[in-house]
Amino acid sequence: MAGPRLTDDDVRAAIRNSENRRLVELTEEMRDRQQWIYTIEAIDFITRGLNDALEAKEREQGADAESGS
Repeated sequence: MAGPRLTDDDVRAAIRNSENRRLVELTEEMRDRQQWIYTIEAIDFITRGLNDALEAKEREQGADAESGS
């Protein structure tokens, strides 16, 4: 006994569904990557701010040392 035959429309629908699933997967991957980019940019921003503050503190201490001598 033969099973039901797939029509061309059935095959096209299956391909379309498969492509849609892959598109959803790719979209989720891109969203995850974008979140990492935002995280890295935030870390970079914070690090630059801390470095600027450290450099300012070092300059301040250097100026204090020069004026104290």
